[in-house]
Amino acid sequence: MIARSRSGPLALLAAMTAGAAAANPPGDGCSVTVQQLGETHVSPYNALQGGEYSEPIRLRLWNKGNQDCTGTVTLRNDFGSAILTRAGGGEFTYSIADEHDRSATIFDPATNTSEPVPVSIAPGKFVEIQPRFIVPGGQQGRAGHYATLLEAHFRQDGQVTDELGDVSLAVDVMPTAEANFVGYGRDATLDLGELAPGVSGSIGLQIRASADVDVEVSSQSHGNLLHTGGGAIPYTMTVDGQTVDFSGKDRRHLDLPNAVRGKTVPIDVLVGSFERAPVGQYGDVVTFRISAR
Repeated sequence: MIARSRSGPLALLAAMTAGAAAANPPGDGCSVTVQQLGETHVSPYNALQGGEYSEPIRLRLWNKGNQDCTGTVTLRNDFGSAILTRAGGGEFTYSIADEHDRSATIFDPATNTSEPVPVSIAPGKFVEIQPRFIVPGGQQGRAGHYATLLEAHFRQDGQVTDELGDVSLAVDVMPTAEANFVGYGRDATLDLGELAPGVSGSIGLQIRASADVDVEVSSQSHGNLLHTGGGAIPYTMTVDGQTVDFSGKDRRHLDLPNAVRGKTVPIDVLVGSFERAPVGQYGDVVTFRISAR
């Protein structure tokens, strides 16, 4: 918290004429301190979902003087940033709305403009105001901690100097991942048609995430197409050009250049060599587990 003194020539003159009772004792007049009651924190934030996130900014204004204090509170980012930033890169936009009407913006960081909020504080008392910290959903931020610092200004009516208090704002973006097969959804069937050695098929896996991801691939039949009445035909699969090891659970790391917009990962299947196989339908179930790092 940063406070500025209001002592001036008039106060000095009064002290000189008062003789031994020179300086005004602490608490005379209107004396306000501005304090934020804990960091205002949006957590967790899901970058893959829309909607709006909102938390109250709890500001306490304490009148330590012996006179009523009437004035206004405004917000500024003269020493902070117009955006929420993350170490290593990334940014989030935000705004601050009226505590009673979230559609009414009282602080626009982009222009550093603020609507004054009137307050009146009795001597020795405090008031609290709770403007709303608004963070739009669906912003393309990678997982991590985003923060900025503002200043809350109290200005007494008729005065030209302010009392200041720091306002700390933060957003924690959680690692999140979503995956769907292109044209299908979460589940898909890849029809290879009439089986023969060398027959192939492909499908795309669309991945969106707020971080790089791990892709775990496992085959129910360990890389074989099984006949309902017995018999098996081997096949191979590649994910993003890399061959899958079906002897167990194949796990690989996938970098996403633009994590939130996502990436379509090609999945290619190639039927292996076989000579004789019973007529009928063959199949396997392959499971993909996507997790954000």
